[in-house]
Amino acid sequence: MSAPASATPPTVGTGATPTASQLALRELQKRFTPEKQVEFLQTTASRILTQTGLIGTVLAAGGLVAVSTVLTNPVSFGWMVAAVGLSTLAVLLALLTQVTWLRKIRIGDITEVQKWFERYKSWRGYFLAAATWILVAAFVAAVVAVGTALWGRTVQPTFDATVSITPGEVPSPDTYTVKANFTVPPAGGGDDQFTLTIETGTKTVASTQKHAVADAAITVTLEAAGLPTTTQVIVTGKSDGWTCTATIGSAEVDGTSCVQD
Repeated sequence: MSAPASATPPTVGTGATPTASQLALRELQKRFTPEKQVEFLQTTASRILTQTGLIGTVLAAGGLVAVSTVLTNPVSFGWMVAAVGLSTLAVLLALLTQVTWLRKIRIGDITEVQKWFERYKSWRGYFLAAATWILVAAFVAAVVAVGTALWGRTVQPTFDATVSITPGEVPSPDTYTVKANFTVPPAGGGDDQFTLTIETGTKTVASTQKHAVADAAITVTLEAAGLPTTTQVIVTGKSDGWTCTATIGSAEVDGTSCVQD
């Protein structure tokens, strides 16, 4: 009687060849080692600190918008404050992740090293994640600030005031004459009304009102004579979105300014 034939041993395969995608994932998983995670946190913090400069670049809008335009537009100013405040908060969070303190660790003790690593990455990860989102919000606020400034911007009018003294005959005192020039640029669309007034206290001594036209600039001149040299005079010119003022005291022009409404 012959012995039973032994069972054929199973074929041991070497496994399927990994695909290119699987090989790429194997390389990617190396980024999640403790060493790479610490490096990633430090790099992210440095990147946030350097990218906050983008907020200033956006607010400058490549020179398209002057800082004064943003400051004098209430809506733009509010968004600018938000952008600066948010970017400052992002920087603060990034700086806090750089705070370190001395701690003794036995390198050969894996458990102790692991505890240090967990403490190091725990709150820093949350802070940096929040800082990145806050920086994005700051960027959006800066874009809105510049956009509203550009959208509502009008050309600034030209404004000046001069004073000339007229000597009085004894016993009459000297008086002075105020002359103001107000040049309004072409209207953006249709006719825009503008005014020029000369006031002493609550009294209007001279005033004019005209309309800017769409195809040419208009210059209006207003004059008030016989004003006592002790009287303070305020000259005001108002046009589309602008208010220009000049203050005159002791027969001298103390200063002129034009601000966007």
